[in-house]
Amino acid sequence: MYKYVDDKFDTEYSQTLPNQVTFTESELPLEEIEVREMVDAWYVSGFLPCFEHHKHEANQNVDELSLNDTAARLKKLETTLMLVIKNQAYRAAFKRLLTTMKPSNSKARLTLLLDKVENDLKVH
Repeated sequence: MYKYVDDKFDTEYSQTLPNQVTFTESELPLEEIEVREMVDAWYVSGFLPCFEHHKHEANQNVDELSLNDTAARLKKLETTLMLVIKNQAYRAAFKRLLTTMKPSNSKARLTLLLDKVENDLKVH
């Protein structure tokens, strides 16, 4: 059905992905295209600004209000992301995406979000 995924609920790719930034619905399920966009937004407007604040915090006095706003933005993005990946198809897409990421702080944080969602689903 898709070029790189046999079924949208699979957690692994059927073949290696090429090094490209965007994919079409014939290559990947729509859920994965959307998850990729959400993770990109999470990284650019949530994780990276928060990480950069902490990096500069040791060197200078960072405006506490700005730091609180950045942390609140990250929390909001992560809450939304966790809500979306409660859905089985989006969670499978999220897991596939994680397999393409190199070890990093951002991957570790995304893995933590996935673990939280999966633990919550086991409890309920």
